[in-house]
Amino acid sequence: MDGIPHYTVNRMEAQPSVKLVNMLMDIGKKLGLKIWELDRDSILERARMKTGLTDLGNEKYVEVLDRLIDNARNTEITPLGIYAIYFLALKTAMNRLYIEDYIRRNSDVENIPIESPVFVVGFPRTGTTLLQNVLSLGPAYRALYLWELATPYPLHESRELDRKLRIRKVDLPLRLIRVGVPEMSVAHEVKADSVEECWILLANTLALGNTDIATGLHQWNQWLMAMDRTWVFEDYKRMLQIQAHVTPTERFVLKCPSHIWNLKFILKTFPDACIVWSHRNPVNSIASFCSLMGLGRRIFYGHIDAELVGEMMEDRFHSGVDELMKFRQLEGDDRFYDINFETLIENIPRAVSDIKRYFNLPYDKESDGRVREYLQRHRGDKPGKHRYSPEQFDLDRDEIIKRFGDYIERFSIKVK
Repeated sequence: MDGIPHYTVNRMEAQPSVKLVNMLMDIGKKLGLKIWELDRDSILERARMKTGLTDLGNEKYVEVLDRLIDNARNTEITPLGIYAIYFLALKTAMNRLYIEDYIRRNSDVENIPIESPVFVVGFPRTGTTLLQNVLSLGPAYRALYLWELATPYPLHESRELDRKLRIRKVDLPLRLIRVGVPEMSVAHEVKADSVEECWILLANTLALGNTDIATGLHQWNQWLMAMDRTWVFEDYKRMLQIQAHVTPTERFVLKCPSHIWNLKFILKTFPDACIVWSHRNPVNSIASFCSLMGLGRRIFYGHIDAELVGEMMEDRFHSGVDELMKFRQLEGDDRFYDINFETLIENIPRAVSDIKRYFNLPYDKESDGRVREYLQRHRGDKPGKHRYSPEQFDLDRDEIIKRFGDYIERFSIKVK
C-alpha cells in the first residue's frame, strides 16, 4: 500500500530516521552497552534513585508492570519499541512516587470531592474532542491540558512558574514524536497546552486497555481486561483530586475512547458521573483508529500490517459496543446522554445546553458565545485533513454495518 498519496498514513514502513535509530540501538545491544534494561527491579530502583522517594502506592501497579515486561521480552519488537516500554515504565513509576509524596504532604487532598464529573465517550471521529472542548467552556468546568496530564503534580508553588516547568517537561517528547511520527500532527494534533484525553493520566497505572493493537502485547492485554480494574479508577480519582487541590474546580470534563471498556468501573468510582456518548457510522471510526494505531505498529515493528490492524480494531470496537449496551440494559440509561454526530454539528451551542440541562449542570447564556469563539479557532487536525479509508485496512463497509446492526438501530445512526 506504499505510495498511495491521498492517505495520511501511506508509509507502511518506518521513517528513515526511525530505522537509523533502531539500527544504532541494535548495534549498541550487540556491543553489550546497557543504557537501559527492561527489568522491573532495575526500573523501580532507578525511579526511586531519581526521585529520592520509595512509596509507589497500590501494589497492583507492580503486578501490571511485571506482566507488561514479561510479554515485551517474549515479543519480537524493535529496539525503539523496547525503549518506549522502558520509558513508559520509568516515567509512570516516577510519577507514582511523586503522586504518593504529594498526597502524603497534603493530607486534605483525598477529602476533595469529585462531583458529577462529565465523561465524554465514543469512538474516534464521533465528535468526542469537540464535545470535551465545548462542554468544558466556562468557569464551572475544567478539562485537563496535556502538561497537567503528563506531569500530574505541581513542580513549583507559583502557578505560572509551575505551568511553564510542566510545559517544558512535555515539549521534548512532543518534538521527538513529530520527527518519528510526522503524520501525528494531521491525524491528531497534540500540543502541550491543548486539552487532551485522560488516558495519559490513566497511564500511571499502566492499565491501558487496547494498547496491544499498537504494541502487539496481546497476552498482557488479555490478562489486563480480565482484571477487576476498580483500583485503576480509584488511583485515577486521587490524581484528579491533586489537580483540584492545585487548581480548584467545580466539575471536570474528561474524555478517552477506552472509557467505553471501563464504564462499570467508572460508575463504581464516580456514581454521580454524567456520561455523554457520541455516535456515528462505525465504518469511518474504525478506519480512523486503524490509521492512528498503525503509527504505533510502525514504531514497535518497523512496519504496519494493515489487514491485521483492521481485523483487530473491528473486533475490539464490536466487543466494546456489545459490552456497553449489555451494561446499560442492566444499569439503566439515567446516567447517559446519547448524541449523534449529525445532531451535534447541526447546532453545537444547542447541543451543549441540552446536555447540561439533561444532567442539571450549571449553564449560562454566555456559554453560547464561548462556544462560537472556540469554533473559530484553527486546528492542524481539523476534519478532512486526516485521510484514511476502510479499504486501506482491508475492511468491508457492508460487513461492518451488518455486524454493528444492533448498535446502529439502537441509536438511529446514519450509515449513508
